[in-house]
Amino acid sequence: MFAKNWAVADLCTLALACGLAIGASSARAASAAAISADREVVVRSLEAQYAAVLIKERKLADDLETRLLGAAESRLIKARIELATVKRESATELSAARADYAKLADGIVRRDAAAQTEIDAYRAEAGQRVAQATPEELAALQQFADGDRVVAEPVLMAIREARKRATLKAAEMRIAQDERATADEHEVMRQHGEATTLEVLKLYDIAASDDPADAKTNLMRGRLSQEEHDYARAASAYQQAINSARGDREREAALRGLGTVQLYQANFAAALKNQQLALELSLKLAAAEPKSIAAAIDVADCHLQIGLVHRAQGERAGAMASFRSALNALGRTDSGAIDVLYRIADANEKIGDLQFEGGDTAAALESHKQELAIARRVSAKDPKAVSARRYIGRALDRIGDAQELLGDHKAALSSYQEHNAVFHELAAEDPTSVYYQQELAAGLGRLGNVRYRDDHDLAGARKTYAEQLDLNKALAAQHPESTSLQIGVAIGYVNLGNLQSEMGDTAAALESLRQSLAIARGLVGKDPNAIDAQSVVAASLQNLANIPASGVTWAEAVAQYEGMKDRGQLRADMEADFAETKRRAAEDAAKAKK
Repeated sequence: MFAKNWAVADLCTLALACGLAIGASSARAASAAAISADREVVVRSLEAQYAAVLIKERKLADDLETRLLGAAESRLIKARIELATVKRESATELSAARADYAKLADGIVRRDAAAQTEIDAYRAEAGQRVAQATPEELAALQQFADGDRVVAEPVLMAIREARKRATLKAAEMRIAQDERATADEHEVMRQHGEATTLEVLKLYDIAASDDPADAKTNLMRGRLSQEEHDYARAASAYQQAINSARGDREREAALRGLGTVQLYQANFAAALKNQQLALELSLKLAAAEPKSIAAAIDVADCHLQIGLVHRAQGERAGAMASFRSALNALGRTDSGAIDVLYRIADANEKIGDLQFEGGDTAAALESHKQELAIARRVSAKDPKAVSARRYIGRALDRIGDAQELLGDHKAALSSYQEHNAVFHELAAEDPTSVYYQQELAAGLGRLGNVRYRDDHDLAGARKTYAEQLDLNKALAAQHPESTSLQIGVAIGYVNLGNLQSEMGDTAAALESLRQSLAIARGLVGKDPNAIDAQSVVAASLQNLANIPASGVTWAEAVAQYEGMKDRGQLRADMEADFAETKRRAAEDAAKAKK
């Protein structure tokens, strides 16, 4: 028994199975477009085709009626061919042929009550489908109903397949839009400490799975992955954003993001190339919109990133020029806009870092104080703003470093303690954030330094260093691919080992310092240009040389410092350690001569 809810497309197979006439090959070539289709006529014609199938299946017609049906369909096909070849007088013949075919089929099928019920159900279904059909589909349906099924059916299938794909695509797009909206809402919550970075990233990943070509979604995936130090994932997301960018603005943001990640991966050539491409686009956009704050911010961001690449390559003059260019670009905008204030704070931070590395500590202190003042200004407007609190914490950290170097130890201790309080709070709000925990670990290290060197609180310093090391080891275990986290562990061992040596715990000190040296040398082996790793090697050797039982000589430490100096890796704040190492090596050499 046939189902009551057949689709029109099923009629082709059924009609062929019933042995109804298909018509000559010329019928297949007839143009459906040449024959106008009336929706009511199409429904009646399709109903007749359906009735013919029921007649055949249930043997409702005798031999004579079967021959009459075949002849009626042949007449129908002939009239259609003639009309399609522009024999206009055949229009009347085609209408008559349709009517006679429908009347004959209906008269036979109505003799069977069950078939009559199915015909009525089919008519309702066909009527709904025809009412919703496009003109192209309607013409193909009429062609099918007129007996030219072999030609009409592929057309109908193609139309329906295209509609299905369009419907599915529209549904996917709507789903992706809803998913992006949810992710965007959670990003707002994250900025107020009400959602974690990984929670938001997961939501953007879901949206990207349903609409991988949305550049804005991939930009957010890149930024959040970057915050989590998942640089491979971030680079992939930014590349997707570049490939699907719908304009210069999206392409510029994606290029800048990829360049930033490449900088973290120490791929300086690629980073500089992409940042310069991004700068070209941002300058073009800013010229087209001279009053646009967003355009000016994009220009500033490009300058800032280019400056960081120069700085990583040891080109301090180029870095400072880029950072100053960023401030100049921001100076042309409304300085009261929060996003502008953030960039001004960022530029001051980077300028201060460069000044500190160059030995101009007083100037660095002033730059970071400006950064702190701007960040507090933003935070006053929105106390829960995460970005403002991050800048406050970072500025306090750098201010503490400058105060410590300038001899204001009490002020430095206060700055470090406030820095740690900020990042402890942020880490508690977002425990999945590697960045917050990394900042907290670094702050603990600096706090331990002040307690050790200035307050001579060895027990307090040892406890603080141990907290730092435990936190860094936990982070590195979670993210073994992160070079910066491995450096954090190595620094923690240096700090703890130096203190253990001071406290007379030689065995523990040797173990800690050998651990730091092994980690740092492993990283240098992978990348000789890794300045932080080279610095840890130098510090480890220097502290080991200070312990006679270590077997490390002062000459080894001097060789490490000299190699760094030759490569342009020796920072200004390391000059004093280098000088002390050379002095001790000279003493050893003098003793050896005696």
